Amino acid sequence: MLNASEDMNLSSVGFSDFSGAADISGIGMEEDLDPITICVGRDPRVHGATLADAMCRGIESVTGVKAVYTGLASTPAMFTFCRYAYE
Repeated sequence: MLNASEDMNLSSVGFSDFSGAADISGIGMEEDLDPITICVGRDPRVHGATLADAMCRGIESVTGVKAVYTGLASTPAMFTFCRYAYE
């Protein structure tokens, strides 16, 4: 475990790219289905931006799925954004 004074190297702890975390081949969207949008937000921790970037790359590696990065956001803000921005 890292303490606050150490640099966080996410590739050394296995979070460099979420697309490698699961086999996502063959789960693309069918042509007649609506596209899926997934909202990704983060908290203010040092590694939050790196994790969000990796998550968005993994999401968008699936055909027909789009990631929307909201940036720094609280849970209530994410709920409101996801609920009302895409109605």
